[in-house]
Amino acid sequence: MLPGTFKVDVSNTKKLLEGEHGEKIREKGIIVVGEFGLFTPADIGYVQESGAVSTVLVGESLVKQEDPTKGIRVTLW
Repeated sequence: MLPGTFKVDVSNTKKLLEGEHGEKIREKGIIVVGEFGLFTPADIGYVQESGAVSTVLVGESLVKQEDPTKGIRVTLW
């Protein structure tokens, strides 16, 4: 989520893990959770490209599904 707004930017997680800061996180073995704006497998792949995201939250994408069970299958596979 962008500071001071409710606007979601899926690239925030990846941006925070770039460069020296991201390297320190990886060296320390810190668990990074990607969240906000993850609705598709492509969104999850995008944040995982940073090499430091090991977990994602997809709650919002599931509760917005007409059929949450189907949404889980689509999101995860």
